[in-house]
Amino acid sequence: MLFPCRTFLGMEVSTGHAQLLDLVRAVDKTMTEFRLDTFYKDPSFHVSLAWCVGDQMEKMKEILHELQSLVNNHEEGTFLLRLPCAEVCCRTGNKTFRFPLKL
Repeated sequence: MLFPCRTFLGMEVSTGHAQLLDLVRAVDKTMTEFRLDTFYKDPSFHVSLAWCVGDQMEKMKEILHELQSLVNNHEEGTFLLRLPCAEVCCRTGNKTFRFPLKL
């Protein structure tokens, strides 16, 4: 069976690393209790912003510099780039764990 490729656009999470590691530990504990593989040894955290079916890398390369400039301009200024969310999803293999956030 042939699966179509996908193109993803994501952004690395640069704050809250300790809190996200706490969530990973909670998932690891549950996985261990069920004798399943645990989460990655050194997880990286990101926000998935968009995805589409097909290889769209060439089109994405055309706008990535502009998108990076938008992010960079907000990091140093008084305005912080914030992305509100209602839950954190941890995915490993075909398993997804959802943690609702209290706002």
